[in-house]
Amino acid sequence: MAQGGLFLEDREGRLSRLAEAYFQYWWGEVGRPWVRARFPEPLPEEAQAVAEGFPRVELDGFWLDLRGLAFPWRRSFEAWPELALVPRRAGPALGR
Repeated sequence: MAQGGLFLEDREGRLSRLAEAYFQYWWGEVGRPWVRARFPEPLPEEAQAVAEGFPRVELDGFWLDLRGLAFPWRRSFEAWPELALVPRRAGPALGR
């Protein structure tokens, strides 16, 4: 059901679901292992540096930016991203 949002006819909704899915993939495969190898839990604020390694990804004419990353319970299992879809050309950003 969660992946069903990728097939929405609403472009903004579809891109938001795709951005979230990409972040979850990246976090599971790259971000979380990087954090776990370098920091003990509870995580210090320095663990947020992992966000600097987020790759620049294009989604349907937008760049996916990771603008912030929070660990609400200071554990690597829960990472809350602040994602934004920024048009490749000038214009307002989609997303949060």
